[in-house]
Amino acid sequence: MKTTFYFVMICLLVSMPVFAQQSMFDAVAKDGQDVQYYRKYKNTAGSSDSDGKLVPGEYVGRYKVTVMRLSDGTPIGFDIDDAETGEGNASATVVQRNMHYNHFPLTSFLYSTPRGDAYTAIGDLILHNYMHYSNDKTWKKHDYLYIREGATAAPQEEGKKKKKGFLARMKDKANSLGVKKDEYQKIFTAYPADYISSYMESMKAKQDAYTMTSLDRMKLENTKKARAAKVKGVQDYNRKIIESPEYQAALAKQNRDLAYSKGQKVTLVNKTDSTIYLMTGTSSAGGYETLSPGASKTLNCQATWHRGTPGGSSSHQLHAVVNSSGSNCGGTVNIN
Repeated sequence: MKTTFYFVMICLLVSMPVFAQQSMFDAVAKDGQDVQYYRKYKNTAGSSDSDGKLVPGEYVGRYKVTVMRLSDGTPIGFDIDDAETGEGNASATVVQRNMHYNHFPLTSFLYSTPRGDAYTAIGDLILHNYMHYSNDKTWKKHDYLYIREGATAAPQEEGKKKKKGFLARMKDKANSLGVKKDEYQKIFTAYPADYISSYMESMKAKQDAYTMTSLDRMKLENTKKARAAKVKGVQDYNRKIIESPEYQAALAKQNRDLAYSKGQKVTLVNKTDSTIYLMTGTSSAGGYETLSPGASKTLNCQATWHRGTPGGSSSHQLHAVVNSSGSNCGGTVNIN
């Protein structure tokens, strides 16, 4: 009976994908190298129906991904930069105020609140959930797919791997030096349909069984201190900018300009029981302002405003002056 039990267990083990990585950062920092290059694709399965589907669509570009660490080696996230221009494309680190580990130190993904972004890395893949992540700390969708440059095949299930011959190994090495875009897309389609869900289930089991050590707690506390220092650094920088003579001079000028602008206006209030029309000249091209009973409008006090009768396509008819040019600037005039 024991023999049968062990046989069944072995069959179950060899039929499941094996995930050796202890965290998403292990996946990105392949062979201990924190800088890796990836190709990015949109997920054509769509954000609302992408669970477990790796369907690369439009090719977005080539990117350099760098694992970011504290001085003690603790991974805090990664930066994604355009590989050709060096321009920053995205940054996901827990020293950002709203980015979090879903577990420490066995991190299977990073997520942000309240924006709703999330990132995970599995083997040669990085998946980006763009503003669809929910706060129940479960991975659901992905909008963008990244595959590491040099990847030549999707992972196989344990027990089904075959040792490759010399020529096959040489072909893999040659492919890894320059895989074409469409060949990468073929690699995506070879991934098992349950690859992502199996990984998340595997990591969840590890996380639930894990007990944090004193070293883990110290490292996690260091990430919190780094976040606080970054926030304080930004606040200190902003304060220095605000207190600088240049900023204060610019602020004073802005306030003077606003005061001047406000002082160039007069508020006209219709205190009559009927709608009145205000205009500055007889030309119909100049338009007019309409004031219903009790309504008010703030207008240029450097113009002379008349009550009048709109002329349609012909000239307006001007009546009494309600405010002369340069009068009552910054004040209010009641029209009775």
